[in-house]
Amino acid sequence: RGYGSDPKRGSALVGAFVAGMHAGGVGAAVKHFPGLGVVKGNTDFSANVVDATTTADSALLRPFREAADSGVDAVMISSAIYRKIDSKRIATFSPKVIGLLRDWGYDKVVISDDLGAARALRDIPAKQRAVRFVDAGGDLAISVEPKAAAAMAKGLVARAEDDPAFAERLTESATRVLVLKQEYGLVSCG
Repeated sequence: RGYGSDPKRGSALVGAFVAGMHAGGVGAAVKHFPGLGVVKGNTDFSANVVDATTTADSALLRPFREAADSGVDAVMISSAIYRKIDSKRIATFSPKVIGLLRDWGYDKVVISDDLGAARALRDIPAKQRAVRFVDAGGDLAISVEPKAAAAMAKGLVARAEDDPAFAERLTESATRVLVLKQEYGLVSCG
């Protein structure tokens, strides 16, 4: 799950892992952007997990940046709060956090951490979780809880029906996911 606290060493190990997965014909994702190395708590079991250290230009981001530059297939976003990047929102719902990846030129799939049962999200209606994630720039919302997943799907459809700009954003995300699936032979288009 992690390769230590030295960004240079972590980058090398992440790069080797991603290259190995790709050599085996398997897609790879890195997580939990922008990192969980300096937080206390686990967003699966605690609300308000905070990183008060990491900045947008922190050396701690190096493994993620190098993975993004080298073509990692997906980046999973953390559900912690990164006070020095966006003090108002958890990373999963933060255009500033997800925007860092896009500013680096990363145009592949951005995945949420669990939006179904994680304690960090308990106070947000399930129907709004995927909507907020996609609004922030994310692509693939995941949930370990089937009922929450169904509510999230309904929320996405309802918002897309009411908001043409959101529908366009949602189509952009769906396209990224389908392109990734096609790259690995999981769907055929055309």
